[in-house]
Amino acid sequence: MSRARKTTGRIAFVGSGPGDPGMLTVRAHEQLSTATLLVTDPDVPAEVLALAAEGAEVRPAVGEPADVARDLVAEVAFEDPERPQVVHRVLPLHCPHRLAKEA
Repeated sequence: MSRARKTTGRIAFVGSGPGDPGMLTVRAHEQLSTATLLVTDPDVPAEVLALAAEGAEVRPAVGEPADVARDLVAEVAFEDPERPQVVHRVLPLHCPHRLAKEA
């Protein structure tokens, strides 16, 4: 028998596509329209961020990718366990950090 895992929150990575909101995947559109917290790269088009839910907090991703990830994990881990939080990290289609890792 396995123990039930306690959900404390998660980070969902959302691609902003080529910049045209009409070309986002259905899943990306759904994630943006229901998010309460979006952490975005500066290259994410404003038209894509305009799809965020009313009242959603939009924060810039400041610092190196590893630092941003560490800070998000720490924030999600210490949220109210009764209300797990989902942080949405929005990345541009041609994310330089992703390309650098693939090269």
